[in-house]
Amino acid sequence: MDPTSDPSGATYFSVVIDGTPLGVFTKIEGLQATRNVDWVEEGGNQGYKYALPGRITYGNVKVTRPICEESEAIPALFLALGSGLLTRRGTAVITALTAQGMPVAAWTLSDVIPVSWSGPQFSSDSNTVATETLEFAHHGFLPGV
Repeated sequence: MDPTSDPSGATYFSVVIDGTPLGVFTKIEGLQATRNVDWVEEGGNQGYKYALPGRITYGNVKVTRPICEESEAIPALFLALGSGLLTRRGTAVITALTAQGMPVAAWTLSDVIPVSWSGPQFSSDSNTVATETLEFAHHGFLPGV
């Protein structure tokens, strides 16, 4: 690794589902995997328990951004799901990018299905940025990009 580089400086994330770019997002949550552990006690051995690996579960991923021209792609994705045009689970690629647009890291997720989308809330008495959030479930990570 180049000691002069700062890989922690990722400032935004690109999201592509089945080759369809959904644009860039400024916040990501839930990119995680958890392995359940089953503890088993052996009869007669009072001082030791065996940890047996169990199932792996994956958290739902949430990505958030200020609304932009690309914001129309997400409701269109849900419309395709509701109309039956999109009948299979897809693959998503999330790429962390620096401010200069250079990739820092990428994750490929299998069997992705959008779970929820929340659009912006507008108020004339507030000066907050209008944001949208997309949440999707997946069945795990795929190697490579």
